[in-house]
Amino acid sequence: AEGRLLYCYAIPLHRRAADAGDRYAARKLAGLLHKRGDQDGLRARADAGDQDAAEQLARLLRERGDQDGLRARVDAGDGYAARELTRVLRERGDLDGAVQVLRARVDAGDGYAARELAGLLYRRGDLNGAEQILRTRADAGDGNAARELAGLLLRGRGDLDGAEQVLRARADVGDGYAARELADRKSVV
Repeated sequence: AEGRLLYCYAIPLHRRAADAGDRYAARKLAGLLHKRGDQDGLRARADAGDQDAAEQLARLLRERGDQDGLRARVDAGDGYAARELTRVLRERGDLDGAVQVLRARVDAGDGYAARELAGLLYRRGDLNGAEQILRTRADAGDGNAARELAGLLLRGRGDLDGAEQVLRARADVGDGYAARELADRKSVV
């Protein structure tokens, strides 16, 4: 009961600070609204561009089992809702549905979704599909996708030369992680 009384105050104070641009307050406010189950409050803030609220709203919708609410947010371009909907679909064994949600996000340029989709395809045994997605993102300059592509080539295909080529291309544009990976591989050989 004491915690609930504090919401009357943790919330207006954080709202004012968040509205003034305080990122910590925005994150804290979103967490408090989530704890309180204030879907409308989170939606209003998320619709106004508050990414912390969008993330917490997606979690709340997943926790409530509101797939329709998640799908509506996904259709509006909410990447957090896409992650949560994908999680729900995977948990229910609807991998085709998860792939469909992720493909739409990949087509919208979501690098996180591309890596998630590649991982899902890899786990399903579709190495070609996973490689194609990661290669497209890597060619567009996504360093994370390039590193994952190198890992897929090495672990999934045993293609040391292909992995090295991907890492070398990243190292040549200043990617320190890729340069360290190349150096580590050379020291093992």
